[in-house]
Amino acid sequence: MSIFIMSKSSDRHSECCTDMGVSSGGRSLPISFWSPRCRGVLTGRSEGKKRKMSLIIPEKFQHIHRVMNTNIDGNRKVPFALTAIKGVGRRFAFVVCRKADIDINRRAGELSEEDLEKLQQVMQNPSQYKIPNWFLNRQKDIKDGKYSQMLSTSLDNKLREDLERLKKIRLHRGLRHYWGLRVRGQHTKTTGRKGRTVGVSKKKGAMDSYDVIANQPVVIDNGSGVIKAGFAGDQTPKCRFANFVGRPKHTRVMAGALEGDLFIGPKAQEYRGLLSLKYPMEHGIVTDWNDMERVWQYIYSKDQLQIFPEEHPVLLTEAPLNPLKNREKSAEIFFETFNIPALHIQMQAVLSLYSTGRTTGVVLDSGDGVTHVVPIFEGFAIQHG
Repeated sequence: MSIFIMSKSSDRHSECCTDMGVSSGGRSLPISFWSPRCRGVLTGRSEGKKRKMSLIIPEKFQHIHRVMNTNIDGNRKVPFALTAIKGVGRRFAFVVCRKADIDINRRAGELSEEDLEKLQQVMQNPSQYKIPNWFLNRQKDIKDGKYSQMLSTSLDNKLREDLERLKKIRLHRGLRHYWGLRVRGQHTKTTGRKGRTVGVSKKKGAMDSYDVIANQPVVIDNGSGVIKAGFAGDQTPKCRFANFVGRPKHTRVMAGALEGDLFIGPKAQEYRGLLSLKYPMEHGIVTDWNDMERVWQYIYSKDQLQIFPEEHPVLLTEAPLNPLKNREKSAEIFFETFNIPALHIQMQAVLSLYSTGRTTGVVLDSGDGVTHVVPIFEGFAIQHG
Protein backbone atom coordinates (compact mmCIF):
# COMPACT_ATOMS: atom_id res chain seq x y z
CA MET A 1 0.00 0.00 0.00
CA SER A 2 1.44 3.40 -0.94
CA ILE A 3 0.33 7.01 -0.49
CA PHE A 4 1.14 9.74 -3.00
CA ILE A 5 0.57 13.46 -2.56
CA MET A 6 0.22 16.02 -5.36
CA SER A 7 0.13 19.70 -4.55
CA LYS A 8 -0.68 22.72 -6.69
CA SER A 9 0.50 26.09 -5.43
CA SER A 10 -0.15 29.58 -6.68
CA ASP A 11 1.86 32.77 -6.27
CA ARG A 12 -1.28 34.83 -5.74
CA HIS A 13 -2.75 32.93 -2.82
CA SER A 14 -1.40 31.89 0.56
CA GLU A 15 -3.41 28.70 0.46
CA CYS A 16 -3.05 25.76 -1.85
CA CYS A 17 -5.17 22.88 -2.94
CA THR A 18 -3.66 19.47 -2.31
CA ASP A 19 -4.80 16.30 -4.04
CA MET A 20 -4.00 13.14 -2.14
CA GLY A 21 -4.70 9.72 -3.47
CA VAL A 22 -4.42 6.28 -1.97
CA SER A 23 -3.19 3.56 -4.31
CA SER A 24 -4.22 0.03 -3.46
CA GLY A 25 -4.58 -2.89 -5.82
CA GLY A 26 -4.31 -0.74 -8.95
CA ARG A 27 -7.06 1.64 -7.86
CA SER A 28 -6.55 5.30 -7.04
CA LEU A 29 -8.90 7.18 -4.74
CA PRO A 30 -8.30 10.94 -5.02
CA ILE A 31 -8.98 13.13 -1.99
CA SER A 32 -8.80 16.94 -2.09
CA PHE A 33 -8.36 19.29 0.87
CA TRP A 34 -7.25 22.85 1.52
CA SER A 35 -4.33 23.67 3.84
CA PRO A 36 -3.07 27.20 4.66
CA ARG A 37 0.51 28.30 4.06
CA CYS A 38 1.70 24.96 2.72
CA ARG A 39 3.80 26.40 -0.10
CA GLY A 40 7.36 25.11 0.14
CA VAL A 41 6.36 22.41 2.61
CA LEU A 42 4.61 19.85 0.50
CA THR A 43 6.27 20.78 -2.74
CA GLY A 44 9.75 21.68 -1.46
CA ARG A 45 11.35 24.75 -3.07
CA SER A 46 9.91 24.21 -6.53
CA GLU A 47 6.50 25.61 -7.31
CA GLY A 48 4.04 24.60 -9.98
CA LYS A 49 5.39 21.06 -10.11
CA LYS A 50 3.88 17.80 -9.02
CA ARG A 51 5.83 15.69 -6.56
CA LYS A 52 5.10 12.12 -5.55
CA MET A 53 5.98 10.93 -2.01
CA SER A 54 5.85 7.37 -0.76
CA LEU A 55 5.25 6.78 2.98
CA ILE A 56 5.54 3.07 3.67
CA ILE A 57 4.20 1.79 7.00
CA PRO A 58 5.79 -1.49 8.08
CA GLU A 59 3.43 -4.40 8.41
CA LYS A 60 4.92 -5.43 11.82
CA PHE A 61 4.67 -2.00 13.42
CA GLN A 62 3.96 -2.33 17.17
CA HIS A 63 2.10 0.56 18.78
CA ILE A 64 3.01 -0.64 22.29
CA HIS A 65 6.08 -2.53 23.42
CA ARG A 66 6.53 -4.17 26.81
CA VAL A 67 10.03 -3.49 28.14
CA MET A 68 11.03 -4.16 31.76
CA ASN A 69 7.42 -4.37 32.95
CA THR A 70 6.65 -0.99 31.36
CA ASN A 71 4.56 -0.09 28.33
CA ILE A 72 6.45 2.15 25.90
CA ASP A 73 4.78 4.10 23.10
CA GLY A 74 5.66 2.73 19.68
CA ASN A 75 4.82 6.02 17.95
CA ARG A 76 7.58 7.92 19.73
CA LYS A 77 11.25 7.92 18.84
CA VAL A 78 13.26 5.27 20.63
CA PRO A 79 15.16 7.48 23.14
CA PHE A 80 12.02 9.33 24.20
CA ALA A 81 9.97 6.14 24.38
CA LEU A 82 12.54 4.57 26.74
CA THR A 83 12.06 7.41 29.24
CA ALA A 84 8.73 5.83 30.19
CA ILE A 85 10.77 3.25 32.12
CA LYS A 86 11.30 4.37 35.70
CA GLY A 87 14.94 5.27 36.23
CA VAL A 88 15.69 6.07 32.56
CA GLY A 89 16.26 9.71 31.64
CA ARG A 90 16.84 11.26 28.24
CA ARG A 91 20.60 11.40 28.61
CA PHE A 92 20.86 7.74 29.61
CA ALA A 93 18.39 6.73 26.87
CA PHE A 94 20.49 8.35 24.12
CA VAL A 95 23.63 6.60 25.37
CA VAL A 96 21.83 3.24 25.49
CA CYS A 97 20.68 3.65 21.88
CA ARG A 98 24.21 4.41 20.71
CA LYS A 99 25.68 1.44 22.59
CA ALA A 100 23.01 -0.86 21.15
CA ASP A 101 23.51 0.48 17.59
CA ILE A 102 19.92 1.69 17.36
CA ASP A 103 19.11 4.69 15.19
CA ILE A 104 17.78 7.41 17.48
CA ASN A 105 15.44 8.64 14.73
CA ARG A 106 13.59 5.34 14.47
CA ARG A 107 10.19 4.83 16.00
CA ALA A 108 9.96 2.42 18.89
CA GLY A 109 7.24 0.49 17.07
CA GLU A 110 9.70 -0.40 14.29
CA LEU A 111 12.06 -2.24 16.64
CA SER A 112 12.35 -6.00 16.43
CA GLU A 113 12.52 -8.40 19.33
CA GLU A 114 16.30 -8.60 18.92
CA ASP A 115 16.59 -4.82 19.14
CA LEU A 116 14.51 -4.71 22.30
CA GLU A 117 16.58 -7.48 23.86
CA LYS A 118 19.78 -5.60 23.04
CA LEU A 119 18.44 -2.39 24.58
CA GLN A 120 17.41 -4.23 27.71
CA GLN A 121 20.84 -5.83 28.06
CA VAL A 122 22.57 -2.46 27.77
CA MET A 123 20.29 -0.86 30.36
CA GLN A 124 20.75 -3.70 32.84
CA ASN A 125 24.53 -4.04 32.34
CA PRO A 126 25.90 -0.55 31.65
CA SER A 127 29.40 -1.36 32.91
CA GLN A 128 29.83 -4.16 30.33
CA TYR A 129 29.16 -1.66 27.54
CA LYS A 130 31.56 0.90 29.03
CA ILE A 131 28.96 3.52 29.90
CA PRO A 132 30.65 6.13 32.15
CA ASN A 133 29.73 6.08 35.83
CA TRP A 134 28.50 9.65 35.78
CA PHE A 135 25.63 8.54 33.50
CA LEU A 136 24.27 6.19 36.19
CA ASN A 137 21.66 7.10 38.79
CA ARG A 138 23.21 5.15 41.69
CA GLN A 139 26.53 6.69 42.65
CA LYS A 140 28.73 4.88 45.20
CA ASP A 141 26.23 2.68 46.98
CA ILE A 142 26.38 3.07 50.77
CA LYS A 143 26.84 -0.69 51.25
CA ASP A 144 29.27 -1.82 48.54
CA GLY A 145 30.43 1.48 47.03
CA LYS A 146 29.53 0.40 43.49
CA TYR A 147 28.03 2.40 40.63
CA SER A 148 24.86 1.01 39.09
CA GLN A 149 21.70 1.91 37.19
CA MET A 150 18.49 1.20 39.11
CA LEU A 151 15.44 0.58 36.95
CA SER A 152 11.76 -0.10 37.44
CA THR A 153 10.98 -2.10 40.61
CA SER A 154 14.63 -2.30 41.68
CA LEU A 155 14.64 1.50 41.95
CA ASP A 156 11.60 1.42 44.22
CA ASN A 157 13.15 -1.29 46.40
CA LYS A 158 16.43 0.60 46.72
CA LEU A 159 14.59 3.79 47.64
CA ARG A 160 12.66 1.91 50.31
CA GLU A 161 15.91 0.50 51.73
CA ASP A 162 17.46 3.97 51.83
CA LEU A 163 14.49 5.39 53.71
CA GLU A 164 14.59 2.55 56.22
CA ARG A 165 18.28 3.21 56.80
CA LEU A 166 17.67 6.95 57.26
CA LYS A 167 14.90 6.24 59.74
CA LYS A 168 17.02 3.71 61.60
CA ILE A 169 19.82 6.21 62.20
CA ARG A 170 17.14 8.88 62.93
CA LEU A 171 18.25 11.23 60.20
CA HIS A 172 16.07 14.29 59.72
CA ARG A 173 15.07 13.44 56.15
CA GLY A 174 14.20 9.84 56.99
CA LEU A 175 12.02 10.82 59.91
CA ARG A 176 10.13 13.37 57.83
CA HIS A 177 9.48 10.64 55.25
CA TYR A 178 8.28 8.37 58.06
CA TRP A 179 5.87 11.01 59.41
CA GLY A 180 4.59 11.84 55.94
CA LEU A 181 5.87 15.42 56.05
CA ARG A 182 7.30 17.40 53.19
CA VAL A 183 11.04 16.87 52.65
CA ARG A 184 13.04 19.83 51.39
CA GLY A 185 16.61 20.28 50.23
CA GLN A 186 17.70 22.27 53.25
CA HIS A 187 17.32 21.36 56.92
CA THR A 188 14.09 22.92 58.13
CA LYS A 189 11.68 22.64 61.01
CA THR A 190 8.59 23.48 58.99
CA THR A 191 6.35 21.21 56.95
CA GLY A 192 6.86 23.23 53.77
CA ARG A 193 7.12 26.67 52.29
CA LYS A 194 4.46 28.95 53.76
CA GLY A 195 3.65 32.64 53.77
CA ARG A 196 6.62 34.83 53.01
CA THR A 197 9.17 32.07 53.53
CA VAL A 198 11.57 31.91 50.56
CA GLY A 199 14.39 29.38 50.52
CA VAL A 200 16.26 29.39 53.81
CA SER A 201 15.48 33.00 54.73
CA LYS A 202 13.44 33.57 57.88
CA LYS A 203 10.78 36.00 58.88
CA LYS A 204 11.84 38.84 61.11
CA GLY A 205 10.99 39.47 64.73
CA ALA A 206 8.25 37.54 66.46
CA MET A 207 7.30 35.68 63.25
CA ASP A 208 10.43 33.52 63.24
CA SER A 209 8.75 30.55 64.95
CA TYR A 210 5.25 31.06 63.54
CA ASP A 211 5.40 28.00 61.29
CA VAL A 212 6.64 25.84 64.17
CA ILE A 213 3.93 27.04 66.55
CA ALA A 214 1.34 26.20 63.89
CA ASN A 215 2.35 22.53 64.08
CA GLN A 216 0.17 20.01 65.88
CA PRO A 217 0.58 20.48 69.66
CA VAL A 218 1.61 17.65 71.96
CA VAL A 219 -0.59 17.00 75.01
CA ILE A 220 1.09 15.46 78.07
CA ASP A 221 -1.19 14.37 80.91
CA ASN A 222 0.92 13.89 84.04
CA GLY A 223 -0.56 11.38 86.48
CA SER A 224 0.74 9.96 89.72
CA GLY A 225 0.29 6.40 88.48
CA VAL A 226 -0.08 6.64 84.68
CA ILE A 227 1.19 9.23 82.21
CA LYS A 228 -0.47 9.75 78.83
CA ALA A 229 0.71 11.69 75.78
CA GLY A 230 -0.48 12.29 72.24
CA PHE A 231 -1.38 14.93 69.67
CA ALA A 232 -4.11 17.52 70.02
CA GLY A 233 -7.21 16.55 68.08
CA ASP A 234 -6.67 12.78 68.27
CA GLN A 235 -9.38 10.62 69.82
CA THR A 236 -6.95 8.61 71.96
CA PRO A 237 -3.42 9.22 73.27
CA LYS A 238 -0.50 7.81 71.28
CA CYS A 239 1.32 6.47 74.33
CA ARG A 240 0.24 5.42 77.81
CA PHE A 241 2.49 3.82 80.41
CA ALA A 242 3.08 3.63 84.15
CA ASN A 243 4.72 6.77 85.52
CA PHE A 244 7.66 5.22 87.36
CA VAL A 245 11.38 4.79 86.79
CA GLY A 246 13.15 1.49 87.44
CA ARG A 247 16.77 0.90 88.36
CA PRO A 248 18.42 -2.52 88.78
CA LYS A 249 18.46 -3.77 92.35
CA HIS A 250 21.81 -5.51 91.91
CA THR A 251 24.96 -4.74 89.93
CA ARG A 252 25.40 -6.62 86.64
CA VAL A 253 27.76 -9.49 87.41
CA MET A 254 27.03 -12.04 84.70
CA ALA A 255 26.18 -12.24 81.00
CA GLY A 256 22.50 -12.01 80.24
CA ALA A 257 21.74 -9.69 83.12
CA LEU A 258 19.89 -6.42 82.61
CA GLU A 259 21.72 -3.88 80.50
CA GLY A 260 21.33 -0.22 81.33
CA ASP A 261 20.86 1.74 84.51
CA LEU A 262 17.40 3.21 83.86
CA PHE A 263 14.16 1.65 82.65
CA ILE A 264 10.98 3.53 81.72
CA GLY A 265 7.67 2.49 80.21
CA PRO A 266 7.02 -1.08 78.99
CA LYS A 267 10.61 -2.16 79.73
CA ALA A 268 10.27 -1.09 83.35
CA GLN A 269 6.94 -2.92 83.57
CA GLU A 270 8.47 -6.07 82.07
CA TYR A 271 11.46 -6.21 84.44
CA ARG A 272 9.79 -4.70 87.49
CA GLY A 273 10.64 -7.78 89.57
CA LEU A 274 14.36 -7.07 89.07
CA LEU A 275 14.11 -3.32 89.48
CA SER A 276 13.82 -0.82 92.25
CA LEU A 277 10.85 1.34 91.25
CA LYS A 278 10.45 5.02 92.06
CA TYR A 279 7.54 7.31 91.23
CA PRO A 280 8.61 10.86 90.30
CA MET A 281 5.15 12.16 91.26
CA GLU A 282 3.30 11.77 94.55
CA HIS A 283 -0.28 12.94 95.09
CA GLY A 284 -0.19 14.79 91.76
CA ILE A 285 2.93 16.82 92.64
CA VAL A 286 6.39 16.26 91.12
CA THR A 287 8.90 15.26 93.80
CA ASP A 288 11.88 14.12 91.69
CA TRP A 289 12.58 16.46 88.77
CA ASN A 290 15.47 14.42 87.38
CA ASP A 291 13.33 11.31 86.95
CA MET A 292 10.41 13.41 85.67
CA GLU A 293 12.67 14.88 83.00
CA ARG A 294 13.74 11.36 81.99
CA VAL A 295 10.09 10.35 81.62
CA TRP A 296 9.30 13.37 79.44
CA GLN A 297 12.37 12.65 77.34
CA TYR A 298 11.18 9.06 76.86
CA ILE A 299 7.86 10.37 75.49
CA TYR A 300 9.69 12.05 72.60
CA SER A 301 11.90 9.01 71.89
CA LYS A 302 11.63 6.59 68.98
CA ASP A 303 9.76 4.12 71.20
CA GLN A 304 6.82 6.51 71.69
CA LEU A 305 5.91 9.69 69.75
CA GLN A 306 9.01 9.69 67.50
CA ILE A 307 9.12 13.46 67.10
CA PHE A 308 11.52 16.32 67.70
CA PRO A 309 10.43 18.38 70.75
CA GLU A 310 11.49 21.68 69.16
CA GLU A 311 8.92 21.20 66.37
CA HIS A 312 5.73 21.03 68.45
CA PRO A 313 4.11 23.21 71.14
CA VAL A 314 3.18 21.47 74.39
CA LEU A 315 0.04 21.44 76.53
CA LEU A 316 0.97 20.16 80.01
CA THR A 317 -1.58 19.23 82.66
CA GLU A 318 -1.20 19.84 86.40
CA ALA A 319 -2.98 19.16 89.67
CA PRO A 320 -5.30 21.81 91.19
CA LEU A 321 -2.94 22.61 94.08
CA ASN A 322 0.31 22.53 92.11
CA PRO A 323 2.75 25.09 93.62
CA LEU A 324 3.84 28.03 91.49
CA LYS A 325 7.51 27.04 91.76
CA ASN A 326 6.67 23.66 90.22
CA ARG A 327 5.13 25.40 87.20
CA GLU A 328 8.26 27.49 86.83
CA LYS A 329 10.45 24.38 87.05
CA SER A 330 8.36 22.59 84.41
CA ALA A 331 8.62 25.57 82.07
CA GLU A 332 12.38 25.75 82.65
CA ILE A 333 12.86 22.09 81.68
CA PHE A 334 10.71 22.25 78.56
CA PHE A 335 12.18 25.50 77.26
CA GLU A 336 15.85 24.98 78.15
CA THR A 337 16.20 21.20 77.85
CA PHE A 338 13.69 20.32 75.12
CA ASN A 339 13.74 23.73 73.38
CA ILE A 340 10.02 23.67 72.63
CA PRO A 341 8.47 26.66 70.80
CA ALA A 342 5.51 27.20 73.16
CA LEU A 343 4.10 25.83 76.42
CA HIS A 344 0.72 26.05 78.13
CA ILE A 345 0.06 24.55 81.57
CA GLN A 346 -3.56 23.92 82.48
CA MET A 347 -5.42 22.21 85.27
CA GLN A 348 -6.62 18.69 84.53
CA ALA A 349 -10.12 19.36 85.87
CA VAL A 350 -10.58 22.41 83.63
CA LEU A 351 -9.57 20.45 80.54
CA SER A 352 -11.96 17.63 81.47
CA LEU A 353 -14.80 20.14 81.68
CA TYR A 354 -13.82 21.67 78.33
CA SER A 355 -14.08 18.23 76.70
CA THR A 356 -17.81 18.19 77.53
CA GLY A 357 -18.38 21.57 75.90
CA ARG A 358 -18.94 23.42 79.18
CA THR A 359 -16.99 26.13 81.00
CA THR A 360 -18.83 26.07 84.33
CA GLY A 361 -19.38 23.05 86.57
CA VAL A 362 -17.98 20.80 89.28
CA VAL A 363 -15.41 18.16 88.34
CA LEU A 364 -14.56 15.09 90.41
CA ASP A 365 -10.99 14.14 89.50
CA SER A 366 -10.02 10.77 90.99
CA GLY A 367 -6.49 9.63 90.22
CA ASP A 368 -4.03 7.02 91.40
CA GLY A 369 -2.56 9.09 94.22
CA VAL A 370 -5.07 11.85 94.90
CA THR A 371 -8.73 12.80 94.42
CA HIS A 372 -9.97 16.37 93.93
CA VAL A 373 -13.38 17.99 93.71
CA VAL A 374 -12.91 21.19 91.72
CA PRO A 375 -15.59 23.87 91.20
CA ILE A 376 -15.03 25.77 87.94
CA PHE A 377 -16.63 29.04 86.84
CA GLU A 378 -16.17 30.32 83.28
CA GLY A 379 -13.02 28.26 82.80
CA PHE A 380 -11.34 29.25 86.07
CA ALA A 381 -10.96 26.92 89.04
CA ILE A 382 -12.18 28.41 92.31
CA GLN A 383 -9.29 27.76 94.69
CA HIS A 384 -11.22 28.65 97.86
CA GLY A 385 -14.12 26.43 96.83
